[in-house]
Formats: sequence, C-alpha cells, structure tokens
Amino acid sequence: MHGRSSTSSRCCNRPPSQCTTCAAAAMLVADCEDVAALAQDLGFSSHSHFSAAFHQAYGRTPTAFRRVALSQSS
Repeated sequence: MHGRSSTSSRCCNRPPSQCTTCAAAAMLVADCEDVAALAQDLGFSSHSHFSAAFHQAYGRTPTAFRRVALSQSS
C-alpha cells in the first residue's frame, strides 16, 4: 500500500523499478517535461489514468507534485 508523501520521490519501501508511481515521481522531478509521454512510457492506458493513480499515491497531480518539488529544491 502506498503512503502519501508531499514531495518525497519515494512513496513506498519497494525499489522504484517495482513501484511505477515511485519511478514516475523521480522522473517528474529529475527531467520529465511531458506528463502524457511519461504516462505512456510507464504503460498507463491514458494520461487521466496515470494522473488518478499518481494522485492516489501522492495526494496531488503529477504536475502539482513536480511544481512543489522543484520549488523546494531551488
């Protein structure tokens, strides 16, 4: 079960390779500019399905997560 984390790039204790939303969070903060392309690359059927899964894990949309994480790192 995923716990919520506001800006951490990890949402669970599994390695990112075993946790799609953990991997997505790391990519969003590191270098991903296109959330829809990321969703497709990670195997989600649609951008909205990815956003819903991400929001469930992190309590915010992928775009909002990236905005907060990047503002806290600068």
